[in-house]
Amino acid sequence: VTDEGQAFAFGSDYYGCIGVDKAFGSEVLEPRQINFFFSNPVEQVSCGDNHVAVLTRNHEVYTWGCGEYGRLGLDSEEDHSIPQKVEIQKTSNIVSVQCSSDGTFLLTQAGKVLACGLNEFNKLGLNQCTSGIINHDAYQEIPYATTFTLAKKLSFYKIRTIAPGKTHTAAIDERGRLLTFGSNKCGQLGVGDYKKHLGINLLGG
Repeated sequence: VTDEGQAFAFGSDYYGCIGVDKAFGSEVLEPRQINFFFSNPVEQVSCGDNHVAVLTRNHEVYTWGCGEYGRLGLDSEEDHSIPQKVEIQKTSNIVSVQCSSDGTFLLTQAGKVLACGLNEFNKLGLNQCTSGIINHDAYQEIPYATTFTLAKKLSFYKIRTIAPGKTHTAAIDERGRLLTFGSNKCGQLGVGDYKKHLGINLLGG
């Protein structure tokens, strides 16, 4: 992305990730301008394994590439080779986009987190614990989301930064506290063990 907000891309276009319709399925060996954003300057771009998310300077969100598991947030699993505008409530005021390998996060000015795509290991933070009968807690697993969904358990914190990995995610709130969620198979949640942790883990405070 240039200082003027113009976007360029190159590399594999197997899923249409370059964002230029005529390049679909080929390899682009030199930077090619994505003319779609010529009159709509780009503020930020984030790339997953096979998809792309863009935040424009007027706070619009566009996604394209592989749509498997709904990672584009377009309420389908279709692939798209040109940028598609994501419909989001105007009050959300998106300030950051972050792609994981097969999911996408949006961060609002109020510190809320919206996510879509594959939620394996609860790496999007979308799973919910709800009180069931006889004072037992029921754990509601959401395998994937095809539209941007509020991560309700993260709403207790005002998130300022979020960094997704392949199987887990880390976030920092406005008080500088670290939160982790997702797979802990290799101890990547930083909780001192290798056990499965279903919810959000608060570290450092």
